[in-house]
Amino acid sequence: MIIKISIVLTGLNIFGYGAPEDRKIMLDTQFRCPSMISDFVSEAFYEGKYFAGVGMDKKQPLLSYCPQPMIWIDTTWLQDKAEKATSEDGRAVVQDNVCEAKLVIALLKSSIKEMPGSMLKIARLGLLFLTLIT
Repeated sequence: MIIKISIVLTGLNIFGYGAPEDRKIMLDTQFRCPSMISDFVSEAFYEGKYFAGVGMDKKQPLLSYCPQPMIWIDTTWLQDKAEKATSEDGRAVVQDNVCEAKLVIALLKSSIKEMPGSMLKIARLGLLFLTLIT
């Protein structure tokens, strides 16, 4: 079952849909994640109009085995990789990918070992999965 939620405040959707143009504003600067990450988000989703605040370029990776704040892991080499998907509105909706889930669990276990007792830092890790279909 898929539940879609729309939050409406005083007759206008709080995400800006339906709001008059003169009532919309984009918050274009972030002060949380390393600039390498926000630069990617800016180019991929905001046409280069989303910026990192002062000092975000100096943020270091949380884990010693990560050479930079954002890394890409190519999973094409993994054995037994297979996704379970359904079709919804003419598009594939991935239900699960056991192989990638196991990889994530291994990475999280490694992170916990490296930072024992530091769940606040672990909570700062972000995982994003992109599937490239060729």
